[in-house]
Amino acid sequence: MWNRHVGRWLWRFVLGIVLVLALVLVCGQAVLKIHDWRVERTIAGFRAAPGPACVVRLTQWLAEGAVTPEQGARILTLLLQPMIVTRPAYPVGQSVGISVERPFALSIPGHRIEFQEHVWGGKRLMDTNWVSRSTLYGFPEILNAWTQPTEPSIYHARIRTTCKVISTAGRKFTLWDRLSMSLRRLLGRPPATRAPARGPTYGCQFVVPFDLKIIEKDQAERLELRADPQMDKTMRTVIAAETSDRHGAYGTPAGRRGHRGSTSVAFKTLPIAVAFELSLRLADGRELPAGANRQPQRIRIRAGKSAAFLVDVGSFGLTEPGDYAGTLVLRSDPNYAYEDPAIKAIWNGTLEFPIAFVVYVRTRIE
Repeated sequence: MWNRHVGRWLWRFVLGIVLVLALVLVCGQAVLKIHDWRVERTIAGFRAAPGPACVVRLTQWLAEGAVTPEQGARILTLLLQPMIVTRPAYPVGQSVGISVERPFALSIPGHRIEFQEHVWGGKRLMDTNWVSRSTLYGFPEILNAWTQPTEPSIYHARIRTTCKVISTAGRKFTLWDRLSMSLRRLLGRPPATRAPARGPTYGCQFVVPFDLKIIEKDQAERLELRADPQMDKTMRTVIAAETSDRHGAYGTPAGRRGHRGSTSVAFKTLPIAVAFELSLRLADGRELPAGANRQPQRIRIRAGKSAAFLVDVGSFGLTEPGDYAGTLVLRSDPNYAYEDPAIKAIWNGTLEFPIAFVVYVRTRIE
């Protein structure tokens, strides 16, 4: 009798545990389903009307490992879809430049982003952009989409994008982490403050095709060069050079060199795009860089933008230690401007600023 009573009690106890576990499982699945529904709703909302608020929410879920790998792939594909800008037509025999830009910067706390873009013209790889960092900025990249097409035609090209988001956090992400985070969101509670989990590695891969029209040189789009006294005066008020005692270093065939004294060129909001080739004119009339083996430093900024560029002293190719003083020359560079298809016109002017610095032999202990 006693054994029968104990057996009945144990059976009820086990049944109760099973029922509780089943209830917990069902509730947990319900919480996850609700969270997945919210993710899908946010993805659909971003697809219909992309905006910063959706970007913050989606990247937060990626950082927490709170979406499935399939959802992560779709989110990354949406965030990384490029805006490709081309010219209406390009001249035959010249390299074809395109602008590739993403509308939003991508930053996922606790993660590293490995990003690659491959530009294919026909069956040939034309250009590659590769970065590995914590933040992927949305600045436009000017990439080569075709190398000197030899005859007028419509050329088919494509950009293949590959991205991996790799966690740099410590502990392993578990299903309980995802359930806990989903439950906290459902209840309106803040996320847990303990160290973030090492969630799944998210990734995506997609291809965007585009066409390029190549025509005879005399029929292709030309860059407009503008200059008049009023515009010259305006541009000289929005572009200025600033100096500092900042140190720098660069390599030469004669060994490592350091320099004391730096110059930066600041551009306030520009009424028209600019493209410059930089050179250094010394007191004796020499202008550097000189020789076919040295490429000058260049600056290119679109209309309506502002920026600051630090002059690269190493690009002048100076190897002899000593004090240098001269003139920094910024000459209009239409060819460099034409590489950016978003630029239709530039200021066709020249700027000169005084520049001085000291070059010295840089030792290993410095």
